[in-house]
Amino acid sequence: RLRDLIRDVANDSRRAVEDANERFYRAFRAADIDAMSAVWVDGPHARCAHPGSAPVVGDADVRASWEIIFASVPGGLDVRCLDANVYAGDGWGMVTFVERTPSGSLTALNVFERRPDGSWGMDGDKARLCESHTPVASSSQLGVGRVVGSRGPGGAGDVHHVGVMHRNGVLERLDVALRFDA
Repeated sequence: RLRDLIRDVANDSRRAVEDANERFYRAFRAADIDAMSAVWVDGPHARCAHPGSAPVVGDADVRASWEIIFASVPGGLDVRCLDANVYAGDGWGMVTFVERTPSGSLTALNVFERRPDGSWGMDGDKARLCESHTPVASSSQLGVGRVVGSRGPGGAGDVHHVGVMHRNGVLERLDVALRFDA
């Protein structure tokens, strides 16, 4: 019974992260700044790394960056999320995928956290240009066993890193709230 409860919580978190990611892309496609702002968490730990630019930090600056992007595409943007892999746990989640636009493809990572009210918000977004849309190795090919998450010292909801635990026991750590490696 406990195992079933744990599985149900993980599945609920996964579905909630998928839904939050879809809300992000609906706002992106519509160039809707209010919907985009509703997706993002409030606070200084919100971080967005648009392709070719330095990370934008803090909810006000993240909103301002999206206002600039949306001003350049007033009718919205044809953007699709392909090859998505969703990982989620109790209070955190991330989606890795390829973002396809008419001008090319990007490899991307979106990071989410559960807000105090129980809703899910984005606290990290990173996208970078990729040469072509070539499928990457699957998690089974890479030997990924499970995804683990931890919270930093900044307080509730301040996610500092998410990592992937490989079957051989090696933890690969990706700092998503502190820095993004190119």
